[in-house]
Amino acid sequence: MHQTSKTQGSLTILSKFGAQEGSSTLLNQCHIELRQMSTLCSSIYNELRLEDTLCDTVIRAGGGLDFKVHRLILCGCSSYFRVLFCIKPASQQQVYSFPGVSPNGMQLILDYAYTGSVTVTEDNVMELFEGAELFGIQDIVQSCYSLLLQKLCSRNCISIWKLAEQYNYTELRDKAFLYMLYHFEDIAGYSAEFLLLSGEQLADIIGRDELHVKQESAVFQAVLRWVNFAPEKHRDHMTILMSKVRLLLMPLDYLLDTETKVEQVKNNRQCLNMVIHTIKVRRESNTNRSQLRTRLPSHVLPAFGGIDNNHTTDKTELYDVRSDYWRTVFRSDKALPESSSCVYLNGSIYYIGGCENNSYLSSVQRFCLATKTWQEVGSMHKGRCSFSVVVTDSESVSHLQMFHIGSQVYVCGGRLSDGFLSSVECYNPNNNQWMLITPMTSPRAAVGVISNKDHLYVVRTGNKVITYVSTVEVYDPLLKSWETASSMIHPRCNFGIAVLEDQLFVVGGVHKNGTSSVELYDGTIDSWQPVQDLEAPRFAVGCCVVERQPDTACFLL
Repeated sequence: MHQTSKTQGSLTILSKFGAQEGSSTLLNQCHIELRQMSTLCSSIYNELRLEDTLCDTVIRAGGGLDFKVHRLILCGCSSYFRVLFCIKPASQQQVYSFPGVSPNGMQLILDYAYTGSVTVTEDNVMELFEGAELFGIQDIVQSCYSLLLQKLCSRNCISIWKLAEQYNYTELRDKAFLYMLYHFEDIAGYSAEFLLLSGEQLADIIGRDELHVKQESAVFQAVLRWVNFAPEKHRDHMTILMSKVRLLLMPLDYLLDTETKVEQVKNNRQCLNMVIHTIKVRRESNTNRSQLRTRLPSHVLPAFGGIDNNHTTDKTELYDVRSDYWRTVFRSDKALPESSSCVYLNGSIYYIGGCENNSYLSSVQRFCLATKTWQEVGSMHKGRCSFSVVVTDSESVSHLQMFHIGSQVYVCGGRLSDGFLSSVECYNPNNNQWMLITPMTSPRAAVGVISNKDHLYVVRTGNKVITYVSTVEVYDPLLKSWETASSMIHPRCNFGIAVLEDQLFVVGGVHKNGTSSVELYDGTIDSWQPVQDLEAPRFAVGCCVVERQPDTACFLL
């Protein structure tokens, strides 16, 4: 039997004799003696190998490095070697060459064959995987496979994708390819593996709708980097690659000032004609951005339920940041509660609490994106509305908001029976304690609170007198201080709030009557700007950000 144990950043494979538990002490002692004998034999065999004693075969790895081994030991490790040595047995020592296995990979495999143990690390996993796959050593293959899935990153995803494609590991291949699409800008800008893609492979990648880029110019710059890496070899692919770049999505100024002046475009008549044609279309057409073939974002923003035309609604709208467009994607069997909190987790959206017929709800509903079905899950102990209710010092505090930065949970403001609060509390789950921190500059309730880039944003929507205001405060946990950010364009309260692609979105809300307006805040320039409105005015809407995955595609389309 075999056993696999994990260490940080690596996997250690152990192969040993074992036995099932039995009632006989004598039998257990026999098993222990057998294991000890097996360990002793492995140690002796390995010493013989290291001393070049009784070796009867030479294994030659890629690069010409030779290893003297015992056929019998290798036969016990792999059926590949049993077939190799037994079908054409030789009476004298022979050399068997494996040019596709690196010397280090071969060394590790031989160590496993003789000792029953090998440590798989990020540094050796690729070469060890290829050797183990060739020799059919499934314990090593499985451990390498698990580590590759765990350590998938921008630096290695292309080589993992190629490896999985070569050996037809479909799950690993598909996950590596999706990782490439979702992290394309990092990979194209910094990965050395990116430059070694073939022209056909790069064309396939940048032609995908799922390619995640905030600006289409990033695709064009990636093509230039790839071509410039090996101009003589790569320039012949320029035309087909340019045809995959979605020129209509680029700003007109960029087309005029950058693309027409790049040498690789100017010197290629077909590429230059593509750009000139696009400029002409952009100047003559009033095509709406939502009608263009945009890339699919890696994350989208749904808006659930709320109050539409003075009634709770069953509608779910979805915002696509690439096309700047809202569309209705789902209608529930019945209207959803207003002022609920929702969160995305593992392919489902949890719709928590809310208000219905002037009653606070304790219910929790789970919406499965793959099947588009709702299911009641465990209820809360108390009914909750306006996002959350927290009991502090035996006093009920309502209309507050809470969010987290790292492992810390922050609760801001709220309303008691005698007024509004400016206090902020922080919960540390490590010691299970709450503590008061620097209060906000003024009391408020029904605030919109969210974290982004390790800062806490509080969008002010109410004070001691019920008014609709637009001020924003930002809390820095390191400095333990608040500062004022730019105000929203439109005052509002009871809106949805979420962070999408490092920008803060406020959705709908109330200002005298319901509003359909949506705006975003860019913290890098401390500025708000409008985005596409909801289809109709809505407030008390639930918002969260959803990751695009294959199993949620039917909902996100």
